[in-house]
Amino acid sequence: IRDSIYSLGLTFLLCLVLLAIQIPIGFLLAVFLARSFKGRSLVQTIFVLPLGIAPIAVGCIWKLLLRPEVGPIPRILSNLGIQYNYLETFPNAFIAIVVMELWRWTPFVSLAILPAIVSIPPDILDAARVDGMNQWQIIRYIILPLSSHAIFLVTFIRLMDTFGLFDEVWVLTGGQPGWSTRVIGYQLVIKILNEFNYGEGSALTLLVLYIVVVLCWLMMVLRAKGKTGGEYT
Repeated sequence: IRDSIYSLGLTFLLCLVLLAIQIPIGFLLAVFLARSFKGRSLVQTIFVLPLGIAPIAVGCIWKLLLRPEVGPIPRILSNLGIQYNYLETFPNAFIAIVVMELWRWTPFVSLAILPAIVSIPPDILDAARVDGMNQWQIIRYIILPLSSHAIFLVTFIRLMDTFGLFDEVWVLTGGQPGWSTRVIGYQLVIKILNEFNYGEGSALTLLVLYIVVVLCWLMMVLRAKGKTGGEYT
């Protein structure tokens, strides 16, 4: 039971960290990609490549990149005077998982928000510039509120996806060091397929389902209150 509670807490922490980083970065990248510039199509194509890679392949790629003996990232950090072994301590392994997930899923966040930004009428943006608003004010007071529906939706999706995370963590860390990086999806597989503990595994599965449903319901309630209070447009 204790290890399952730990896995659940770890998954909550991972959700908070990923959403706190992915959503703002994805939104800003979507604002950038909404502009017209030379080579935009090529940049967008390269940008979405991680989404076409299988989860296990993503784990293999980052395992090679972070491998202490041959990985380029540890070598670069070593040249900077930083010794990094992602399986040596829990913080190192957690950072590796976060970076891997950011690399894979931030393009999805951007692509989900991009249509909402592109659909904003140019007249609104032109009027804001005429009124003397700078770019950051336009983003804060116009683009962000008008994109709030897409931001809410992608946050909703990424929350559910993170609770189902398994493949990449299984390949990258194998739950190590010790069992400190066993997210809840990993823990479910261990309980049911390795330990054949169907009772605890089934109970844990239902608990995760209820938690995700409650979190999504809370998000919808907060969203509805925000719309009622006129916070969103």
